[in-house]
Amino acid sequence: MISIQAKNSMMKKKIYITIIAFMFCIIIIFVGKSLKLNSIEDESTKEIVFNKILDSKNVTALESIEIEKDGKTFFLTLTENEVTVIELEPRNDSNWRMSGEYCIDNIVLHDFLEVNGLYWDTILVGDGTLLIYGICSLELGIKEIRAIVSSRDTYVYTLEDNRQLFFFDINDKNPLTITVQGINDFNSVVAEHLRSEY
Repeated sequence: MISIQAKNSMMKKKIYITIIAFMFCIIIIFVGKSLKLNSIEDESTKEIVFNKILDSKNVTALESIEIEKDGKTFFLTLTENEVTVIELEPRNDSNWRMSGEYCIDNIVLHDFLEVNGLYWDTILVGDGTLLIYGICSLELGIKEIRAIVSSRDTYVYTLEDNRQLFFFDINDKNPLTITVQGINDFNSVVAEHLRSEY
């Protein structure tokens, strides 16, 4: 016969073993989740980097276009504060980092659009070609943007409904002039801006 004291001792041992096993399981789960979260945080995909940049400025993307060129990714983004182009490039470990930023303040932009209806600028990329990026006034009802480069090549970007941003890869190493036009539904030019110095 097993004494009551021996039974109590065995019962206590079982309880201790159960508690230790339970605590061990909790620790394993906690460590596993922590490692998983750290590995996710360590992944710097271009989308994660882009969103972190916006978060650091405390802004939200109202409209955005992504373009890939010369091994880099460019995000043209309209926020409540500015129109910005964020240039990202891959690092050696295949993660991404910001390598450039181009901005125009919305207050300045609003005044420009009221007068001209169309704002655009260029970015010179690594292979010597230009990207044209810009924004047009919604009030003009522009449906299509045409970029005419040195009177030789015409590039067309069709705007979706209620969209303002446009982004061209013009594939022209030495443009003498660039004219950007905003075209409405009737194929009429309702906004135009020409520049001849590059």
